[in-house]
Amino acid sequence: MPAATNQTSRCKIAVIGAGFAGLAAVRALRDSNADITLVDRNNHHVFLNRFSSRSP
Repeated sequence: MPAATNQTSRCKIAVIGAGFAGLAAVRALRDSNADITLVDRNNHHVFLNRFSSRSP
């Protein structure tokens, strides 16, 4: 006989893409009662500072 559990089922969310929008979505959902998975084709985040070329 299976043991009784008091766990509530959590919603599972997958975010595809770790660009600015994907990271913003994950940050917005981090306090929710959900399991969040972030999937991206690269295993690292590349942030290119576009303002550095315009600095004096």
